[in-house]
Amino acid sequence: MELPILCFLLLTLLKCALSLELSKNVNTYTCARVDCERFVEDLEKILEDFSNDINTTKDTIKNLFLDVEASFEEVSDDIAKSGEDPLDYIILYKIVNLNSITFKTHMPMYPSFFFFASVSKYSFSAEEKLNILGGITRQFVENNRSFIYNSSESKRVLEREAFKKVCDLILNKLKNLVQLNTINNYHILLKFGRGNVKKETLETVKNDSNISDELRKEFLKYNRMKNQDVKVTELINFMTPIYDKLISQLNQLIRELSIDLNKILQ
Repeated sequence: MELPILCFLLLTLLKCALSLELSKNVNTYTCARVDCERFVEDLEKILEDFSNDINTTKDTIKNLFLDVEASFEEVSDDIAKSGEDPLDYIILYKIVNLNSITFKTHMPMYPSFFFFASVSKYSFSAEEKLNILGGITRQFVENNRSFIYNSSESKRVLEREAFKKVCDLILNKLKNLVQLNTINNYHILLKFGRGNVKKETLETVKNDSNISDELRKEFLKYNRMKNQDVKVTELINFMTPIYDKLISQLNQLIRELSIDLNKILQ
């Protein structure tokens, strides 16, 4: 009689021990899963902030181009009536890369068209590059979820900090790029703008804290200069290297972002 009771007690103790061990393992797994999910949420929050800043940058750069378009709207129309050399139109034709388009408008309309087409081309290209920056970062998070789940806790912390550092670095470079192109816009408007365009730009330059005193002094010299009527070719030839450099710098940021993100998981 004592033997069956002893066996029953042993089985009961064994069951309790197994239950405790199972409960411990479940809790450990649950905690690990919660930590992983929390880590992914952290990455997604960093990604969301990055995407919001990218969208803000897109709006800012788009407005820079719109400012140029609006500032030279009347000037372009005036120039269009002046009867420029047809050779100028061929030069402009190559600048905006619209060789596949057949024009049905009269020759005097070409200067105005080429100016706005050129500005719009760069505006669209800049927005496209910024979309790529956002897409690369989003794809990085989506494609590496499983890898993140299988990483140790200490490695996940390092990966999160590295990811945030990469995003912050790109955003800081974008901020500097926007400031640089804001200054370039001032130069364009002061050099070629007339009337209220030039006057308003001078006032903005005076109050822009991002401009050095030395540069501000140089810009304010335009206050003593009288801008003459300018050919659209001259305006576009002045803008083209500025905007080409902007697109080149955005391409460089795309390359940097791709390389830096790949290094995080190595």
